[in-house]
Amino acid sequence: MKTTKQCPKCSSHVIGMFPDVRQPIAAKDGSNSTRGFHLEAYFCGECGYFEQYLQALPAERQTPLEDTEMKFRWIRPPAESQGPYR
Repeated sequence: MKTTKQCPKCSSHVIGMFPDVRQPIAAKDGSNSTRGFHLEAYFCGECGYFEQYLQALPAERQTPLEDTEMKFRWIRPPAESQGPYR
């Protein structure tokens, strides 16, 4: 829905968006942390289908969860910036 602006389930074009949704991270003691994921959420106004996407990361931040206790690793890491070939 994010790119097509159409529901993949019912093909509706009635699409809504929440630009910044916080998904809290549960701590080991069972409480919720104030830190969390910044998500974009898209939903279909006709059938209620719902999708969430992690917001784009700033270029200077390579690991989105580096300050959390969650284990994160890149499957395909971002390409490193390279200068011109000489």
